[in-house]
Amino acid sequence: MSNEDTIREIIKKINSMENIPKHWFKRNHGGYRVVSAVNNVICLYLSDELEDFFIDRIDTELQRVQNRDNAHKYIALVEELTVALHKYLLVKISKTKAKSLNLLILRCSDIEKSKDFYKKLSLSFVKEQHGKGAVHYATTLGDMILELYPLGNGTVDNTRLGFMVNSIKPILEDKMVEIVSEYEFDGKTTYVIVDPDGRKVEIVEENR
Repeated sequence: MSNEDTIREIIKKINSMENIPKHWFKRNHGGYRVVSAVNNVICLYLSDELEDFFIDRIDTELQRVQNRDNAHKYIALVEELTVALHKYLLVKISKTKAKSLNLLILRCSDIEKSKDFYKKLSLSFVKEQHGKGAVHYATTLGDMILELYPLGNGTVDNTRLGFMVNSIKPILEDKMVEIVSEYEFDGKTTYVIVDPDGRKVEIVEENR
């Protein structure tokens, strides 16, 4: 049985009058707010508009109920429903969220200087122009494309980048590379350098 089939079965049981404590329909009883929250969540689920915080409201209202006499079966079903709905949302989100970053564009005051800088990190660039667009440089990093575009009339951003390199020694020994700081993390030293536009670039050597 799929998770959604399980949810539908639980909803059927929850909506059965024999499982809902009669005294929980009274407005002055704490259980009334639980029943309202559950019914609201069921409606949102059926209309495909459910979000996590609506489910969390059920848990909040359940914790406020002092008298749980004759309600243990209903509460167990409600708790089972909240677990199934959280799982449903996780699966739904995993199907729609972005899987990876595949393009990063840096606007540079001088793309030739920026290209020369990033070539020190062993990146190979090709010159490109799309239609009548600006001439720029592009390189690939795994599944991602990094492009260096002319700044034009814009302003330089303060994007911070990080690269894992095969050999860090030649970079650090280059007199044209400015090292502004360094720190230890996970047993490795990360060095922070700056590109021609002042962006901070972190570099760390790959494990061999």
